[in-house]
Amino acid sequence: GIVVSAPDGEDWIGCKFAGGASVQIRSSQVKRELAGGYRIGDIVISKVDLDDSGALMIGDRGTVVGAATVNGSEQLLCAFANHASASLFLDQVEHELPGGFRAGDIVLSRIDLKENSGFTLTIGDRGTVVGPSPVAGKIDIRFRAGDWHLYPCAVNREVPSRWHIGDAVVSKIAKADGEGTVAVGERGTVISAPAGWRGLDRLQICGRGLGPDPVQPSEAR
Repeated sequence: GIVVSAPDGEDWIGCKFAGGASVQIRSSQVKRELAGGYRIGDIVISKVDLDDSGALMIGDRGTVVGAATVNGSEQLLCAFANHASASLFLDQVEHELPGGFRAGDIVLSRIDLKENSGFTLTIGDRGTVVGPSPVAGKIDIRFRAGDWHLYPCAVNREVPSRWHIGDAVVSKIAKADGEGTVAVGERGTVISAPAGWRGLDRLQICGRGLGPDPVQPSEAR
């Protein structure tokens, strides 16, 4: 909703909501919406490494505690377990989804389903996490034939959860084999996990297979 009035000397504000209703409500009964539609108390996931100290890493879970402005740009002030607070741009965090999934994660279906319309989902079908579902506890996943709203247990990630399709990485090792060569410090992009690797313990970096430990995120903006 939108604040439309604030009577002097009163702890009440007049608000107008999307449905057209206008009501007087105590200020303690509403939350201020922050940039990007976030609200104080929202759980977010970091998409960046803040620095080399490991204080904030990709995938860390935090809580929105307020707003911040840096050089005229709106940011979110977030609190993380290993970092008292961090001011982050909107593209450096994302909403936490059920099961710890992230928007853009590539997943594989673990179940067979069929709708009355004839739309089917088969074990092994590959989809992309779009975002939250209007159904509590589910996530919106886009498969070739359309979107399904599924519980997290109905899918498996295609890459280890520390990583995200499209993440920029830097190799920590030198590697030469039938898949090609990689030099220490060489930059790459996570594109998938090679088929057949047990436990999702390996990444495909620009077509070359590497375990998660021999790579690190590329320097954040």
